[in-house]
Amino acid sequence: MTPLLHNPSRLINPLARQRFIGYGTGMGGGGSFTGALDAYTTNLDAAWSVSRRLLTSYSGALIRVRRSSDNTEQDIGYVDATGLLDTAALLSFVGAGNGFVCKVYAQSGGSGKDFLQTTAASQLRIVNAGSLITTGTNNRVMAEVISASTQFMATAAFTALTGSSLTMSAFFRATANSPAGRLFGGAQTSQNDSGIGGWIPAYLASPGIKSFDSPDRATLTVSMPVNLSYSSLSISTGHTLRIAGSSNTSSFTPAAKNIQHWLLFCYSTSIGQSHTGDMFGEASTWTANRDSDQAAIIAERNTFYGAP
Repeated sequence: MTPLLHNPSRLINPLARQRFIGYGTGMGGGGSFTGALDAYTTNLDAAWSVSRRLLTSYSGALIRVRRSSDNTEQDIGYVDATGLLDTAALLSFVGAGNGFVCKVYAQSGGSGKDFLQTTAASQLRIVNAGSLITTGTNNRVMAEVISASTQFMATAAFTALTGSSLTMSAFFRATANSPAGRLFGGAQTSQNDSGIGGWIPAYLASPGIKSFDSPDRATLTVSMPVNLSYSSLSISTGHTLRIAGSSNTSSFTPAAKNIQHWLLFCYSTSIGQSHTGDMFGEASTWTANRDSDQAAIIAERNTFYGAP
C-alpha cells in the first residue's frame, strides 16, 4: 500500500486522517494492549509520548514528523500489538535524511494540548541520517535537541488550570545543568521563569534538578548526563520533587493555578532554553495530588526505557 503524504500547504479532510497515519497501523483497538497510564486516569490533564501509546483509550497518531528531503509532514502512529511508535513507518517516510518532530499529540486533554513547533529550525530531531534517535539500555525512541537554547515545544493556550494541586511527571535525557536548562513546565501567556502567574517548572541547575525558580525550591542532586524520570508535585501545603525513590519537600507553595500552556525545553511560549543532546521521551500532568502514584509510574517508566 502506498502511503498518502501530507503537504502542509494543503487541507486534508479530517475524516480521511486514518488513511495516512502510521501507514495504516496504530489506529485499531490494540487487542490485549494495556497502557502505562491506564490505572492513573483520574484527574489526568494531559499525556504525551514520542515513544509509545500511554492509554488504551487513545487511538490517534503519536507524533507528526517533517522530513528534511522535501519538508513534507506526516503523522506517525503506533504498532497495535505493542503500543510502540511505528518506527518502520517513520523510517520509511523519512528515508536517508533527517526527521523532525513538529507535533506531539496529547493522548488525553484534546488537541488543544498538543505540543507544537511550526518553525523548522526549532524542531526536535527524531531521525538522524536515516537512523532513529534512541536512549537507554532498551534503545527507546526519543526526540533530541541539536541546537542549544533554540529548540523547544509548547502547547497552544488552553483553559486556565485554577486548582490548588498539580502533579507533573516526565522522562528526559539531560546532558548538562545550568540556570537556563529548562525541561518541562507550565505558565501563563507571556509569563517567563519569574515564578509569577503559575510557573511550575523542573529545570537543571547545579548540583542537579530543581523545581520552581525561587530561593526556596525543591532540589535533587543528579550527575549529568543522565536518563531522568521524575515527578514534581505542587499542593496547597508545599512542594515535592521526586526521582526514583528519593524526594525533597520544600516549605514554600508555588502557584498551581492559572496555567495556560505546557512547555518543553523553554521558559515561555516563544523562547527555548535547552542543551545540545537533551532528549524528550514522555510526560503527563494531573490536576490533583497524585504523588502517591509516582513511585510506581517512575519505576515502570525506568523499566520501559532501560534507565537506572
